[in-house]
Amino acid sequence: MKIVSLTPATTDILCQLGAKDELACVSSACDARMLPPDIPRAGDLMKIDEDKVASFAPDLVISSIPLHAALVHRLNARGVRSFNIVSERLSDIIESYNQIAALTGRKEQGDEIVRWLYKKMMSSFVQPEGYQNPRVYVEEWGDPATAAGFWVPELVDLAGGVPGFSNPGESGVEVDEVQIQEFNPHLIFAVGRSVGGEQEVEMIKKRQGWEDLIAVKRKNIFPIRESLVARATSRVFTALDQMKEEIAKIRLKV
Repeated sequence: MKIVSLTPATTDILCQLGAKDELACVSSACDARMLPPDIPRAGDLMKIDEDKVASFAPDLVISSIPLHAALVHRLNARGVRSFNIVSERLSDIIESYNQIAALTGRKEQGDEIVRWLYKKMMSSFVQPEGYQNPRVYVEEWGDPATAAGFWVPELVDLAGGVPGFSNPGESGVEVDEVQIQEFNPHLIFAVGRSVGGEQEVEMIKKRQGWEDLIAVKRKNIFPIRESLVARATSRVFTALDQMKEEIAKIRLKV
């Protein structure tokens, strides 16, 4: 089978399912470390070269972001079998493995990964008796300050925290000074795009009006890699483990 993968998430999943050798082309956003250095690229996420994708005469094209809905529709109209598998919740991410496994004839591999991921999802953190869960703010963007949405509130909840602002399955929410002061998080995770996430953490530390937050005063601000928390693959469960580790250190007596 000849496959074109247009997003880092679908490329990750295909590699996990054992289909890396069937990749004919990917986008420039896909992780170079897990792919042959000479694999063709069909442009970046914002501007995929539709003609180049079609020129490979692929058996399957897969994407996973709303931005590519029209592109996938056009490719199908050209006779190129294409799918856009978008995830908004943790259960969507897990089920995307089933969907892609079915499309690529790898049901057995998909079933194994899905069982493992559901087991991870069900092993939620429980605070010891006499303690309560801390309030947790996850910032996906710093200007303007934006609370991470979609599956991230679910991750916080499973890790033992109380998420703020965004609802599961919905996009991120801008947060103003008054709102963050009222929520007053005990812990903040900054989604890191810089090396080590240091820039994002420093931005929060120095932000006007945030200096009296519990998390800032107690230095409970931690970076979390964008490629873990924001990519709709099993990587989000690595982010969950990191959240659990930091949240477990905070014990709030009732």
